[in-house]
Amino acid sequence: MTDLHIDPKTPIDPSLDVQQLYDQGISQLIELSSEIWSDYNRHDPGITLLEVISYLLTELSYRMDWPITDILVDGLADTDAAQKRTLMSQHFPGADRVLPAAPLTETDYRKLLIDLPNVQNAWVDPLPLSLYLDCRTGRTSLKAVTGSGIKQLQVAGGYQVRLELAAGLNAAAKAESIARVEQLLNSRRNLCEWFTPPKPIAKQNFILCGEFEIAPKADPQQVFVEVMLAVHNYLQAPIQQQSAQNSLDSTNNKANAETDWADVLFNGPLLRHGPIGENEIEQAALKTEIRLSDLINLIMDIESVVAVRELVINPENLKQPLDNPWIVPVADGKKAVLKPQGGNLAFYKRQLAVFCDKTAALALLNNRIKQQQQQPVDYSVDYPIAPQPGQSREIERYQTVQTELPAIYGLGQAGLPGNASPQRKAQVLQLRGYLAFIDQLAANFLSQAHQLRELLSLDDQQQASYFGQLPTSITDWRKLYGEAPEAEANLQQLISDPVVDLERRNRLLDFMVARFGEDLTELTDVMLNAFGLSPLATLRYKGQFHQQVAELSRDRGMAHDVSLKRDYWNSDNVSGLEKRLCRLLGIADHRRRNLGDVAFDIYAELDSTPGDEFRFRIRNRDDASILLSSSTRYASKKAARAEMRLAILFGMLPSHYVMQRTKNGRFYFNLVDDSGEIIARRIEYFDTEQQARDAIEQVVDNLSVNYSSEGLYLIEHSLLLPQSDEDPQLPVCVNDGCDDCIDPYSYQIQLILPAYGARFANQEFRRYCESVIRAEVPAHIMPRVCWIDQQQMALLEKAYRDWLGVLHGASSVDPQLKKQRLIDALGSINNVYPVEQLHDCKSDQSGFVIGRTALGTFKESL
Repeated sequence: MTDLHIDPKTPIDPSLDVQQLYDQGISQLIELSSEIWSDYNRHDPGITLLEVISYLLTELSYRMDWPITDILVDGLADTDAAQKRTLMSQHFPGADRVLPAAPLTETDYRKLLIDLPNVQNAWVDPLPLSLYLDCRTGRTSLKAVTGSGIKQLQVAGGYQVRLELAAGLNAAAKAESIARVEQLLNSRRNLCEWFTPPKPIAKQNFILCGEFEIAPKADPQQVFVEVMLAVHNYLQAPIQQQSAQNSLDSTNNKANAETDWADVLFNGPLLRHGPIGENEIEQAALKTEIRLSDLINLIMDIESVVAVRELVINPENLKQPLDNPWIVPVADGKKAVLKPQGGNLAFYKRQLAVFCDKTAALALLNNRIKQQQQQPVDYSVDYPIAPQPGQSREIERYQTVQTELPAIYGLGQAGLPGNASPQRKAQVLQLRGYLAFIDQLAANFLSQAHQLRELLSLDDQQQASYFGQLPTSITDWRKLYGEAPEAEANLQQLISDPVVDLERRNRLLDFMVARFGEDLTELTDVMLNAFGLSPLATLRYKGQFHQQVAELSRDRGMAHDVSLKRDYWNSDNVSGLEKRLCRLLGIADHRRRNLGDVAFDIYAELDSTPGDEFRFRIRNRDDASILLSSSTRYASKKAARAEMRLAILFGMLPSHYVMQRTKNGRFYFNLVDDSGEIIARRIEYFDTEQQARDAIEQVVDNLSVNYSSEGLYLIEHSLLLPQSDEDPQLPVCVNDGCDDCIDPYSYQIQLILPAYGARFANQEFRRYCESVIRAEVPAHIMPRVCWIDQQQMALLEKAYRDWLGVLHGASSVDPQLKKQRLIDALGSINNVYPVEQLHDCKSDQSGFVIGRTALGTFKESL
């Protein structure tokens, strides 16, 4: 145990060394005042103040040197363990949450499958799949066809999975294990990839025979076990999992370990039973050949074996000798398995044959193999890397620097003598007020540290960024500040500015998001400039993104789960790319849902005129409160519905709200269209402008979540692969020069977005969306982005939903017809553009730029 002591060495950090701070202060004084002052000795009152302030700075620096875990929980009682853990998880997400990746490589998938119960080993290999295209008809066939005009297409993205299940399972247990594997593969599938139904691996038995010279004291039966076990492990290497702590200890104990602990525990997907080494996975790969020289080397490593006199390994039931006995081939797609009972091993000691009880040796061998194949215990992995909550140290507690001055200054608790003159008292009060500036800065500094957890909070209600406290340890502080409530209010008003606070909070959240390699500044700038997004809404958006940043990053290449029968519409079961794009583009609802039409509510207003007149109200679906009301009456329900739809489109854009002030100083707001005409209003008055702005934010948020037609559909072409020659097929380009686009299925997606969405009608924002999409789509996938109108969306939406029901197994009615309708809908949709006008050269309007502007036909634009 290290003894507690004071290090005599000078601190490296000058802020912790009072002498260095004092010397710097003296140097500054000499530089500033040497022409009018020359007494820098310690008896000078000014120098005394400098010395005391130097000590104060070291105290502040010392507190800032405390562990960040202590500072974040400052002020919380030691009994608030749950709250402390919550704070730690918010500011320092656990390594098991942020470091693991989604499965990407074949090795990753093998690890995931081996981590399942009853799965001893698994192999994931690319699926050899070809389509044969008849360039004359444009049709493809799954059958191998030859002749003129036939091209073979290699379809990529498919994988076949073969399993080695635990021995002794009955039929029901095997079926359950295979179903569990299939469910995991579907839930962790990558975009544009798919898996064939997993199957147990076929095995090929091999027979080992040989003669060995062994040590004089060696037990032949034990040597038999060691030889057979070495060859068995060579052919089917065992895969062992261990706890995270054991893996970490193993890595730390290795001399000159090149592998980092993070690579050991979190390289690839997180496993429930602990990490699996990369070397173990590689050694357990399917062998295509057996090299006799490898077996000889393994056997010679056995301590009791002196020499290998003869060794041969052959497939069981071999009918003719192998061409090369040193390299023995393994049948394609099969696992090489040693059959010990079929082999024959002879042992010699000093050239004399010794007896080996083969029956007893085989029994020992079987016990050793069973011990290797035991399933890991089902325990919860404990990752010890997460930071532990700290302890509160009362960092905000401040003692005025004035008490450190000599008593003659009269600033301490004792004060001045009772016979002090009025002038002396005034001088002391004046010095106390002068030093109060320093006290106030130091006290505010400590308050800022104390409120660090609030400063870094993701709560959008926490908008303050500057914090302070009254230095109440100053003697007679009320003479300087006044009474506490008013003084505290004055201090807060002095250090707080709502505009500055929101700007600082946004910059802090930019930093917190940047810790995960993300940058949201471009989106927020676009939304601010194009649509008037408020800083408070920006703050809320960044906080929501930070809460999901680990999942949005990890699952960005994941596809949706096609095995969930009922979970495909009005569902959160969408790809990770869709979730990420929706967050990056500010789309409030990423669920797969109807985009072609949104349900609204209309009420009839009866008056004295013949027939009904109609108005609309837009309500909060949570509490039925009225968000917006129509500004006039309409003669028909159709007219009211059209105007309400327009109000909802404009209502999602903060820039279309106009604030007004009444004669008595209250505030209200209206909603205007792009011509400035009022189309809806809020029949409510607010006491302050901030309350009105908060109400606008509430309306925008509610409309964006409940009434927004913004969203997207992501369709993977690989899921439309024909299962038979009669199946509907995607069209293939058979024109000359189209060789690069001849395969319509491999690693291609379509992203369909509504051109009529509130922001999507803005051409510049649409271009920004496309740039984000192309940047976020994995590099090996080719995306096609299409903006369509409501009529096209209604057609596509129905076909897409019907086909998804077939794909997910929820419907078996007319599967080919539904698939053909979706293919027809995808082929019929085209980009639509807002209507633009050509302007002459003298016009002040923006020019028509080729490649960036389109005349357009879509009239429902903003």
